[in-house]
Amino acid sequence: MHKIELKEEDSSMAVGVLTAGIFTVILVMYLFSSKETKEAAGAMIWLVLIVALIGWGLIYDHYKSGMIFEEDGIRLVQAFGRNHYWAYSDVSEVIARKKMFMIYDASGRRAAVFGARLDKHPEIVDLLEEKHVPLQMLDVHTKNQ
Repeated sequence: MHKIELKEEDSSMAVGVLTAGIFTVILVMYLFSSKETKEAAGAMIWLVLIVALIGWGLIYDHYKSGMIFEEDGIRLVQAFGRNHYWAYSDVSEVIARKKMFMIYDASGRRAAVFGARLDKHPEIVDLLEEKHVPLQMLDVHTKNQ
């Protein structure tokens, strides 16, 4: 079996592209501006730099983070934070909502929340059923309904 990788389906990538793009252009304009303009900008340019870096961080996070469904378990990869791994035997339940799903560990505690729609990924639903992981599809409209 191959790995199935999911990315979060949120707007962080769009926000990152817009933020990084706009504020990087402002930084470039600042670098090529006159001395008087640079003096007038003062400390404000540091705020622009910080916001541009946050935008680039959102883009980096989108590309590096994700959830990988493997043959033996589920791996949560995070660009900023600790990675997590759950064997299918350690997952007590997966609950899918309209725009996210939650993984519960063996103790019944919510271990992860991921912003992706499982109804758009039937191969993952099939894999969870094959591994005998209880799956609840709450508020999810599938094509079969």
